[in-house]
Amino acid sequence: MKKNGGFMKVDPAGNIPLYQQIADGIRAETLSGRRREGEQIPSVRELASALRINPNTVAKAYRMLQ
Repeated sequence: MKKNGGFMKVDPAGNIPLYQQIADGIRAETLSGRRREGEQIPSVRELASALRINPNTVAKAYRMLQ
């Protein structure tokens, strides 16, 4: 995942579903120390708007991380 303006970048044309890319990106940021454990992640609407994707996709990724 690349960062863009503080948000990760996803590849809509990739073989990995967008929700999985988001969940993997947040996990990777946490494990690498770029995002501290317990640090608040962007709201569903905020991340969906930044990535220009459907909020339901972000919500699905967040449910996977719970």
